Amino acid sequence: MKAVLPELAALSRVFQRGTVNFGYILPAITYTTDKLTKIAQEETPIAQLQVNIQQNGRLGTCEFKSNDHEIQVLRNLLKKYTQALKENIDSRFKDAMPVVCAFAIFNANAIPNRGTADFLSYGSKEIGTLSNHYFPGDKETQQQVKAEWEKLKYDLLLWKEQIPQELDNITPTEWSLKRLLSMRTEYSHFYPKLVWIAEIILSLPMSNAWPERGASAVKRVKSRLRSSMTNQMLEALLHISINGPPVAEAQDLVKEAVEAWSNTKKRRKLPSSANPGGTSSGNSQSEAQAILVDSAVQTDIQVQEDEKVEEASVQAEVEAAVEAFKLAAHQASHDSDDSASESEEEY
Repeated sequence: MKAVLPELAALSRVFQRGTVNFGYILPAITYTTDKLTKIAQEETPIAQLQVNIQQNGRLGTCEFKSNDHEIQVLRNLLKKYTQALKENIDSRFKDAMPVVCAFAIFNANAIPNRGTADFLSYGSKEIGTLSNHYFPGDKETQQQVKAEWEKLKYDLLLWKEQIPQELDNITPTEWSLKRLLSMRTEYSHFYPKLVWIAEIILSLPMSNAWPERGASAVKRVKSRLRSSMTNQMLEALLHISINGPPVAEAQDLVKEAVEAWSNTKKRRKLPSSANPGGTSSGNSQSEAQAILVDSAVQTDIQVQEDEKVEEASVQAEVEAAVEAFKLAAHQASHDSDDSASESEEEY
């Protein structure tokens, strides 16, 4: 794993946001597969393990011992593991690789200067691949795509001089495609098919990092204590958690949202802690005590008074029942018996 993971990590960085270069994807994949083949042929992990388990090695104190059979098992395991990785990479990119590599022609920095033979033939093979993939069997549309590309090359040559020297988390290819879409009103008449292809390119998910962040946000937002949350509320909170700004930078936005929520309809407000009626100090203290109840419990201010009234009513019913069944005399005799027994125990 220590020998293989760095190569896979280097390949994954090719597809990270802001570093996607369609012309570099195929060389990066070829390089990674060749490195995996080299690791399996040279058996680097097994040789390093044999050095580590020696008496003076890093794992010498563990007293590991290996025989020829165990070494052969490790060799077979290493070959199967690297072969499975190469097959997985090949199956994932084999069919889509020609189309993905053809996207590189939209890089304005890569277009040759006008008047050269390379400029006239630039992108002809790639645009044919794209037209055959997105419009299979439609010869007329394929010819239209090729004609639009011949005109777009001159616009790319002009954009080559307008690309900023330092791009913020974006590649020149993405800059050119976004420039084409931003001027859709003008360019949709000249390049209708290429504008449609540009939308597809910019919508391609180059990695699964965003869905993974979404799954983590779901675990944070919808916890055990909030399991009854509706899907509408969950979607809104996920949008805020994933796409929203940090809380420290959104104080004004939070205030505007609270005001908009408050003004949507008439909201019920808690009574003020002030004493506008000029009641006695005892009443004001009871009001203040009721208002300071924890808001998370959502307790009404009149709950304590209602409990007192209910308690008095229950006590009156108990006294009436005791008098009706004449339990007072029995209770008195029972108390005298208890006091007599206690006095005997003292002596």
